[in-house]
Formats: sequence, C-alpha cells, structure tokens
Amino acid sequence: MVSGHSFLLSDTDFGVDERAKWKHEQVYVPSQWAEITQRARKSGFEVYEMSTEDFFMYKELGKEIVNRKVNIHGEKV
Repeated sequence: MVSGHSFLLSDTDFGVDERAKWKHEQVYVPSQWAEITQRARKSGFEVYEMSTEDFFMYKELGKEIVNRKVNIHGEKV
C-alpha cells in the first residue's frame, strides 16, 4: 500500500457500477440508475431508493456540539 492512499471494500463496488453504466447510452431518471446498479454484478446489489424524508439536516446539531481542546485535567486532547 502506498503511504497516503487507502482502499475500502466499497471502492470495488463503485468500480463495478461505473463499468456497468457504460453499457447504457442514456440514463434519464433515478430509477434507471437503480436498475443499472442492481444488474451490475451477477450476485446483484441491494438497492434502496430513498426519498427526501430519508435525509436530515445536521447544521443545527453541529452548533450544539462542543469541540473541546482540553480534557477535564487541562491536558490537550
């Protein structure tokens, strides 16, 4: 492994998906992406189509989190 580079198992899956998309001329709607992804591998991928309600805005939560620079003993964290 080269220093500064990492490899995740999902990287292979993204590569399979990228190769599969080249077999299709045009993709017009998200449901077509789901179909391409499901068929990209012989064993198949599990695809979950999400709606806008499945996503959350964490901006307000971030304001509530305290980023401490020292622990309770005054030592740098």
